[in-house]
Amino acid sequence: MKKLIALLLAALMVFALCACGTSKTEEPAAEQTTAEAPAAEAPEAPAAEGEASGEPSGEPSGEPVADVEPLNIIFNCLFNETETGGQIATHFKEAVEQMSGGAVTVDIKYGGTFLGHGDQLSGMASGSANMCLLSQSDNADELPLLNTIPQYFGDSIANAVNCFNDIIFENETTSALIAAEAEANGIKYLATNAGGANAFISEFEFSTLNDLMSRTESFGNHNVAMYQELGQRLGLSGLNVIDVFPWDLATDFQTGIIDATQMDASALVSMQLYSDAPYWMYDNTYAAGNFITVNLAWWNGLTEAQQTVVQQAANATAQFSLGLLQTSMDTDRATLADAGATVIDIDDEGFSVWYDVIAQTAFRDGMARGEIAGTADSIQAVIDEVCALTGLTYES
Repeated sequence: MKKLIALLLAALMVFALCACGTSKTEEPAAEQTTAEAPAAEAPEAPAAEGEASGEPSGEPSGEPVADVEPLNIIFNCLFNETETGGQIATHFKEAVEQMSGGAVTVDIKYGGTFLGHGDQLSGMASGSANMCLLSQSDNADELPLLNTIPQYFGDSIANAVNCFNDIIFENETTSALIAAEAEANGIKYLATNAGGANAFISEFEFSTLNDLMSRTESFGNHNVAMYQELGQRLGLSGLNVIDVFPWDLATDFQTGIIDATQMDASALVSMQLYSDAPYWMYDNTYAAGNFITVNLAWWNGLTEAQQTVVQQAANATAQFSLGLLQTSMDTDRATLADAGATVIDIDDEGFSVWYDVIAQTAFRDGMARGEIAGTADSIQAVIDEVCALTGLTYES
């Protein structure tokens, strides 16, 4: 259970959480594929459209791609096979093998035992793996432009994916900057996967975000500064935020160290925290990320047909993730109902404040890194485009 929570935590560490590294078992590096001539540019990853359906979708369509040369892909996955991230990796494998008529196979290294959180990016750049699901927040210092994009967007899972796709793949200004940053790290993004919902939970009943934060005596989260800022923005003074880790939350509730927290909703459900904190408020923010990412040198060595198979399978997998995460959210809510928990949705005023705090945290952290690295102008460009997309305003 601790390993599951640590993996869930790593995907959310920019804001509400702090990641815990996974140990690595040394294995031989994957053999690189080379080609004499440069491969053609892959099709651009399309934005997800509309709301996710209740069932996973994203099945490959059409006939298998013709004349695909044999290829074996080493795919690093930080998640276990049964977890959401593991199911996404498995779907990619199945899509690739179907679309290539079996010519392209995928060897998935599940569970972070091949390349862990701390060394996935460097391992990808070195060619130890050909592909991975790259977490946005695992490498904030190496990928400051990517991490200047708020990890959570509001309204729906589909909207979160659309916003990421706009900034990373479609926007004329930011797509080139983010692609160049990835290239400098030896990688390339192919598609954005959906993430889950987030929730505030508490031992006591509450009706709004302000009600919750004004009554909590010991709010628990590792990102102390962000929740103190939230309290200030709500007009509260002296909010007591306790620095705690997710794997200790059940004990912290049971021993009275904390009486409320906020985190990825599915992780909270998996820990059965509704037993200790039966009052829940979904906050209308949704994660995206765990980008389907390739080693750039390996990608450039593929044939056009191989690139087409991989890109189209990545697109289909991103669409599949929308349905998968929506189904997971629906299942979580049903679990809470069966457990007798009280579940509400965030009030409009509370959401407006909370969403802005999330964004300002990402913007400020990104600008701080940009000033150190001498890339403040590029960071500002990303902030400007995110603000234009969302209606937010950067409070420098």
